[in-house]
Amino acid sequence: MVFTSGSPCGEPRPRRPDASRSASSCSEVGAGTGYDVVTAIAVVHHLDLSVALTAMRRLTKPGGTILIVGCYRSATVSDYLIDVVAIPANLLAGLLKSRHASSARIAISARAAPACTTLGQVRKVVADVLPGARVCRRLFWRYTLSCTAG
Repeated sequence: MVFTSGSPCGEPRPRRPDASRSASSCSEVGAGTGYDVVTAIAVVHHLDLSVALTAMRRLTKPGGTILIVGCYRSATVSDYLIDVVAIPANLLAGLLKSRHASSARIAISARAAPACTTLGQVRKVVADVLPGARVCRRLFWRYTLSCTAG
């Protein structure tokens, strides 16, 4: 299931004959649908985290999995120490990805909402809404969340 905040930009095609996909707003999907996997990639920082996690939990069938790659805002000494590694690594990744150093894109050109939530705040909300979920800090101001729904 692909959730969007508005109209889908195109209908994704299933990769397996027994798999189905559809696109809709999270609020349009009824409770008890029971999906095996519910994912969000760089989405939840645009939403109220507690509301988003509650909706994702509601949509995941028992034994199903919730997977999130989220963005967080640096706020602690350890965050800033990791930034010391992340900033040059991000620049290097841009240079390596580009064919010519002069055309390397250092900043994204698309409009993006900055993450307002710190990693500590994310962990607190996750502990309240999805007890037992695992939150791991990643490079480039990201975290991953994995949870098996009960």
